[in-house]
Amino acid sequence: MPGPLIEGYGAEAVDREALDALLPLMMLRRLIDTPGLGLAETDGAWITAWLREHRPGLLTLAR
Repeated sequence: MPGPLIEGYGAEAVDREALDALLPLMMLRRLIDTPGLGLAETDGAWITAWLREHRPGLLTLAR
């Protein structure tokens, strides 16, 4: 969720439209990294579920 990111930078400094576009891509990148980090079963499962719910089309890029 973007809450911690917004809190870190301050709400006035965050372009919400850009963040809404960027966050799913950041999640996809993390999903791609999870096997190499040994996190496919934990983080990978959570990220897959998140992407399936929010941006299912992006999952085809991780195959």
